[in-house]
Parts: sequence; C-alpha cells; structure tokens
Amino acid sequence: MTGNLSRRPLVTIVLPVYNAGSAVTVALQAIDSLTYPATEVVIINDASTDDTLKYVTAFVDARDSWKVLDLQRNAGPAVARNIGLTHASGEFVWFADWDDQWSREIVSVLVDAARDGRADMSMVAGTWRLPSGRDVGLTDGSSRKLVVTGFDAVDLLLRGVIRGYLWNKLFRRDVLGVDPFPDIRMQEDLSAVASVLPRCRTVVLLPDRLYHHVKRPGSVSSSSGGGLDHLEVALLHVEAAVESLPSEKRSRCSLDHYRVAFYQLGRVGTALRLGGPEIASDVIREFKAEVTLVKIARASIISPKTGMRALLVKAFGRAYPATRSLLIAVRNQIKKSV
Repeated sequence: MTGNLSRRPLVTIVLPVYNAGSAVTVALQAIDSLTYPATEVVIINDASTDDTLKYVTAFVDARDSWKVLDLQRNAGPAVARNIGLTHASGEFVWFADWDDQWSREIVSVLVDAARDGRADMSMVAGTWRLPSGRDVGLTDGSSRKLVVTGFDAVDLLLRGVIRGYLWNKLFRRDVLGVDPFPDIRMQEDLSAVASVLPRCRTVVLLPDRLYHHVKRPGSVSSSSGGGLDHLEVALLHVEAAVESLPSEKRSRCSLDHYRVAFYQLGRVGTALRLGGPEIASDVIREFKAEVTLVKIARASIISPKTGMRALLVKAFGRAYPATRSLLIAVRNQIKKSV
C-alpha cells in the first residue's frame, strides 16, 4: 500500500444480513481482512429469526468503526440498504452480500480507480461462482480499463456491458442521494444503478475479477407475480435515466436492446422459472404482441444472441417452453460428448 494512509478516503461498507446464522462470521472475517485501511462497516440485521444477531454482535463488539442496526420487522434488502445509508459517513460506499466471496484487494482497487479517474463510480468484474468454488460465468467485466462519462455509462447499461449488480461497484456517497433503492425485493439494485449513473461525472470500469457472486439453490424467494412487477419497476427507472440524457446521447437501438433482452425476455424467463403454465402462456402472448420484428432487429445489432432468443419466442409462441427445454437438452448433450 502506497501513499499516506491517513489521507485515504473513508469507505462505508453496507452489509444487510438475514437468517445467515453462524455463516455470517465468514463474511465478517472477509470484511475484516480487506487490505483497505479506512473503512466503517454498517451491518443491518433484517429481523432475522435465527441466531444471526448473536454472531454479529459478538464479532462487532471490539470494533469501534462497526455498527449494527437491528430492524424489528423484515423489510427486505432495499429498505435495509436505505437505512444503512443513513448511518454512512464515508466518502464512498460499497455494498456487499454476506453469502458471496471477494478478493481482499477489492476495496483498495475500487478506491484507487475512483481517485485516479476522479470518478463517482468505479467497478470491477464479477464472476458467477458455484458453492463448490468453480466459476461458471463473468459479469460486468470489460476486457480493458474504460473511463466514461455517466451519460455514456447509461448506454453501456442498456447494452448489458454494465449490469445492475451492486457488489462489484463503489459509489461516491453524494451521487446515491436519499433512499436510492425502491421498496421491492428483486431488481432494486438495477433500479438504483440506473438512477445513479446519469448523476455520475465519470465512471471507471476495470477488468479485474475481484468479486464472486455465489449461486445457491433456492435463492429466488419472490413469487412470479412479484418478479414480473419488479421488472416493470426497473424498466421505469431505466427509461427515466434515458430521458434524463441529452438527446444526442440517446440510442434507440440501445434502449430497444434493453427492453427486449432484460425486460421482455426477462419476463418470459421469470414466468417460466417461477410461474405456472398459465402465467407463462400469458407472458409469451404479450411478448408476441409487443415485441415487433423491428425492435428485434435493433436489439440484434447490439446482441445477435438476444435477437435469436427473441425470434424463437416470437416464432414458437406457446411451444417456446418445450422448444427451449429441447435446445437446452441438446446443448448439454453436446457438452458431455466434447
């Protein structure tokens, strides 16, 4: 670590926890072992019904810069983060999930990138990690360092280069404002990121893979109807972000890509995953009516894969779920044979 440590900006780490039990200690130890020296930690116990609070308070007891907020009713991660922010005194804020994994260097790298680029937001790449420790995908990563304006970052969000996850991003406290997270239990992070990006003067993207989001069975807790509603809320925040841009920074292709890839296909995927056949059938019927070939063509300019998926839903309609299952089975069989 170089430079005068006393001049390092304070970073507030916001960590909501719910029914983590003794496993929360692993996350607290990981935060405690971060290489960045100037942090305060705000832990929000979201009305856990197990012994999470006992483990948290025992760990925090001897740490003056750590705070524990104990909510009396379960409010969900959005409200918990908003409450945590009211207790944040750092110049920067980093949000972590207690059941994920990260490099000890992540905050140091994020702060250095923000300071060097005079940025309001910095981000590193993240991986999807199985509980076994094997990484199975990459998200939010750029192949090289990028320094862009907040307006250009909105376009990167529409294109899927920047995703709405919080855990691999560092925010300047000022751009977050008050209560940036809408009171929903899915897509609240994307909604907040979309709202924040237009306020950023500069955003720095780094290729370093320093955060690992652990994919655990049963992590989706929302009902199908709620999931669809949350996609709608996120779309409204994304469209509001686009409307706030100067006209010359608005891309019809980029917005249509977001609507097709992350909203319309997101609705189909959510309905198939969480809803019954009747809900899935209704969502697919709406997709066929609302997603025109022109919109698919615009989305395809940015992502041919998105265009192909959209064409499959458009062409097969109610038969899409069976067609999708068949294609997945064929793909998996090919992987086994290679």
